Amino acid sequence: MGDVDRDLAEFIGSVLPNSSSRDLVLETLQSLGVETLEDLKYVQEPDLVNILRPIEARKLIARINALWSSPLTAGHFMIAVDQIIVKDGVTNCGEALLMMFVTYYCLNISYPAELGATLEFMQR
Repeated sequence: MGDVDRDLAEFIGSVLPNSSSRDLVLETLQSLGVETLEDLKYVQEPDLVNILRPIEARKLIARINALWSSPLTAGHFMIAVDQIIVKDGVTNCGEALLMMFVTYYCLNISYPAELGATLEFMQR
């Protein structure tokens, strides 16, 4: 088993730990042409419906999609204070950053020690 096959098998196992279809999923992905982890982003739910139960297929697709999402490509942001969401539905990254700095200022919150220098640099 090559490194890519091992990575794919580990990924499938992490998403579907109790599924008896893991080897079948791996074979199916390879037959679809998946050669790297990055190729997973082209897999769609109908590709998996014949070998997985619907919920398992949806879980796998959701996890695949999460692999390639990042704050830089996100289309939805929220502002939270003490793990409580105070503003939801922000669709612009710049606006979200501005709201974050305004929140720090208005609530007189100190920057976290490990992020202080970075946030001060961004603020200036």
